Amino acid sequence: MHREDMRVPVQPTPQDHGGEGEVQTTCTSFCTNGSQSCGKVMLVRVRAGSLKDSVLVYAILDDQSNRTLASTALLDKLGVTTKERPYKLSSCAGTVMASGRTAEGLYVQSFDRKTTLGLPSVLECSLPEDISEIPTPEVARNYLHLQSIASHLPPYHSNANIGLLIGRDVPQAHHVLDQIVGKPSAPFAQQLSLGWAVIGEVCLDGKHRPLGVRVNKTYVTSGGRGTIFEPCFNKYTIQERENLGVDVFARTKDDEKQGMSVEDKKFISLMEASFKKVDGHWSAPLPFKDSKSSPPSNFVQALRRAHLLQRSMDKNPQKKDHMVKFMAKLFETGAAERAPPIEEGRSRWYLPLFGVYHPRKPDKIRGVFDSSAIFQGFSLNSMLLSCPDLTNSLIGILIRFCRDSCPITADIEQMFYQFNVDEQHRDFLRFLWFEDNNPEKGLVEYRMTVHGFGNSPSPAVATYGLRKTVTGCEQDIIDSERFLR
Repeated sequence: MHREDMRVPVQPTPQDHGGEGEVQTTCTSFCTNGSQSCGKVMLVRVRAGSLKDSVLVYAILDDQSNRTLASTALLDKLGVTTKERPYKLSSCAGTVMASGRTAEGLYVQSFDRKTTLGLPSVLECSLPEDISEIPTPEVARNYLHLQSIASHLPPYHSNANIGLLIGRDVPQAHHVLDQIVGKPSAPFAQQLSLGWAVIGEVCLDGKHRPLGVRVNKTYVTSGGRGTIFEPCFNKYTIQERENLGVDVFARTKDDEKQGMSVEDKKFISLMEASFKKVDGHWSAPLPFKDSKSSPPSNFVQALRRAHLLQRSMDKNPQKKDHMVKFMAKLFETGAAERAPPIEEGRSRWYLPLFGVYHPRKPDKIRGVFDSSAIFQGFSLNSMLLSCPDLTNSLIGILIRFCRDSCPITADIEQMFYQFNVDEQHRDFLRFLWFEDNNPEKGLVEYRMTVHGFGNSPSPAVATYGLRKTVTGCEQDIIDSERFLR
């Protein structure tokens, strides 16, 4: 059976983000659930070109964004029908690949219709639905220094969603025309081109600390974890070089060979100890940097990416057909399997899936598992060893071309998929796809059984396995063994 929690609507409910309760517009109500922090969110009207009818939405003014973004619902209401195009979306959580429509010729108008601004090219993107940051007249009336602007703040409109994020590519929208400040810890107000905004913590007397933290600047500790605390720059890690004091100019037989890093040596040791044959197939573990890696579950990220892929395929039936055929081959060859139930608290990782076309093969798609997708500072590739480059050197290949009269090249089809992943590590290769490979059914959990193309150690695992295959072979293929090495 497929999991019911995968059947979520496109517009997420508050429960999808951790179960936070809906925040009311009065201080008496929202103080019972924690503090409220208002930001630059204001009610505006958006229209396309010469259309007289406008759509009422809440707009976030964010000068940390270099592009203006619009929600899917807003572009649908405005009748935008342009094709999707890919783009990179960077935030504190990392950089992910996304895709969306582009809208031209949009205008944003203040709620009182006194100011109209033209918008540059606008990208489609999923925007946060945090209505608790919307300032209302009730908030302003609770502070003596803000009471004069209460009449300029429109009441909360429940039928208007957060549909626009105005970046710094619309500089006029960020001009501060007036400002009202109070005590150092009190919220303040700014008059911008599109209206007034209240900024800061708005619970009276500052009785509550924020339940969540939003920050656009983080540090990284020496262990690779993110932190909001500035690290001490007077702390040094000193390591002594091996053979320190030995003549560094001494010549050895290994001078022309590429040296191996600590992680490279760790990978080779792991393969020598764990590479084994199971039921006629070579099997190898995922080479984790730390065998006790326990990342947070990124199910929410994988589910969101799965819905984005589903929407993209719904708009492009040919792409849907190609993806279904690609996945069918994975299941038929045993490269992927239905994921069994997993006990609560056990480590797992989900790989977002997307499709790419080769410019010379427009009728064939390759499904790529995004092992570099970052969630809360973790990605699968960041947890795995970098691994050595075991492929034959280009110089050696060119020299062998001169040995005989007829050089031949060969390719092993889906070479990575010829090497299985140990059972204990397959739950780090989970992904979401349609039940029975039928897009009309719901999403369920599968997992890869082989080393995938997106994993950074896969080339080293495959090359090691290929050489392991010919090691100790019969006399008639000794040349093959020598060639592969």
